[in-house]
Amino acid sequence: MIKNNKYLILFGNAISLLSIFYLLKTILQTDSIDSLSEAVFLLKNPTFIFIIVVLMLLGTMSGIFLATPLYLFLKHLNRKKIIYSKILFLFFDSNLAKYIPGNIFHYVKRQTNAKLHFNISHIQMAKASLYETIAFISSFFLTLIIVLALHVSLIYFIILLTALIALIALKDNPFFLLYSKSIYSFSIFHLIQSMIFICILSLILPTSTNLNNNDITILIIVFTLSNLIGFVTPGSPGGIG
Repeated sequence: MIKNNKYLILFGNAISLLSIFYLLKTILQTDSIDSLSEAVFLLKNPTFIFIIVVLMLLGTMSGIFLATPLYLFLKHLNRKKIIYSKILFLFFDSNLAKYIPGNIFHYVKRQTNAKLHFNISHIQMAKASLYETIAFISSFFLTLIIVLALHVSLIYFIILLTALIALIALKDNPFFLLYSKSIYSFSIFHLIQSMIFICILSLILPTSTNLNNNDITILIIVFTLSNLIGFVTPGSPGGIG
């Protein structure tokens, strides 16, 4: 098992290095260098810095939607009182481990800290992490469906939302309701992060470039799918692969 994990980490690191190489190659192109210099110039603009700080705070707050499902699943599995603030700390502290050395270690650190500091058993944390991962992956597809429904027509989005609410209301299963809440929470996080990315991109793009509805839809889809690919890439620091 350890040997297999070694190969996964090496595979993820190799993809990460290739990604960084491709990024540097792109930046070294003439147009990219010009765009980069424009971006550096914007950092001297107080208005631009203020907007970035606001977006950063919004992105930080959106992390609540990312961490809440773990709390919900642990609360469902554990008969003891689970303190929300402590689970938030556990989640974000463990998340740092996925950047060095790789995203697999986020779960390793989570397991260790949960038992050591919060007396949550390994089996409960493992189950909660499994349910959370299933909900997280499912949320990517729900986000895409919502974006496409909004793009086609608002009426389709209303129909979709009504169907989802009716499905939850008719399903007399507490775990199904919990799973649905988790998917919605993750989907809100994806949408907020996508809009933050688009706002920053709009600030950097030349004033002559205007993003229309089609562009925004495509950007959200690409951004969301990229995050999904990064999440399922084994051993890659922060999902950069």
